[in-house]
Amino acid sequence: MVKFIRFYLLLDWKLFNRKLVKTGFNLTIFWLIVPIFLFLISKHLIERGTNSAWILIFLFAAIFQVSNAKLHRDFLITNIGLQKIRAIRILRNLLLAIPLLMMLIISGKYQQSLALTIIAISAAFLKVPQTNARRIPTPYRKYPFEFITGFRRFFWIWLILPPSIWLGSAYNNYSIALFALSIVMLVQIQFYNVQEPLWYVWNESKTPSEFLFHKFKIGTICSTIANTIPAFFVGAILPESIWMVASMVMLALVMTIFTILSKYAWIPNQISTLQGILFASNLFFPPLLLFTIPYLYKKAENNLKNYLV
Repeated sequence: MVKFIRFYLLLDWKLFNRKLVKTGFNLTIFWLIVPIFLFLISKHLIERGTNSAWILIFLFAAIFQVSNAKLHRDFLITNIGLQKIRAIRILRNLLLAIPLLMMLIISGKYQQSLALTIIAISAAFLKVPQTNARRIPTPYRKYPFEFITGFRRFFWIWLILPPSIWLGSAYNNYSIALFALSIVMLVQIQFYNVQEPLWYVWNESKTPSEFLFHKFKIGTICSTIANTIPAFFVGAILPESIWMVASMVMLALVMTIFTILSKYAWIPNQISTLQGILFASNLFFPPLLLFTIPYLYKKAENNLKNYLV
């Protein structure tokens, strides 16, 4: 049984990483940025007060969801039975909760620690309801495919903004709203991590520089559409954070150009570990973009000469 639990947890980890790759995330970028980012935000919210800590644990509870795939469920029931499945899921959820649980205990938030433990255990008995697949409308036209497919996969990210903005305003804690806005921006930047088939590039009757600037134009327009309205609402309701919001919008635009260049600098290869480290370095220290963008532009232009006439 112990071996099966270990096998199941490792398999769950591998499947999660495959989902990240399939949806366009680079694993190096994700595991370099997200844990650090979540740690800093969580620490800040916990220290802000009791209400912020409660909000944090209910947002965190989303990761405890159980897979609703029938094949996955039937396989487990057939091999080990429902009771052992629930035991494994409880263990999985408690392992996921340990980092936040330790932070809450160290900060003296014992009620929230108990609530998080109860939620982690209870979630093992709940299932996410299955929904019928529907085509989700997007605010974009027939191109670029990166934003169309990306928005349809992650449209729900935009839905967390209104309650986050309201919570930030109600509790005078703009960090919650800025956190939600930064997640939206980070997700849409990652849209360009999906590599298209090479014939998409061959089909373009443009020079490498024309092709890249066309991509810049479309990418920045779509990035503006994705970020402007959320940023406007955050800035309007939390005016003290207006300069921070404006800086985030500008950084998102520049990082969109960075990801476009990074994508075509190495096409047809997938995003590499080196690119992931480069992305994280530029995100945390934006002045590096003054050097990396010209470098990537030259590399992308030379690489595209192999595919564009």
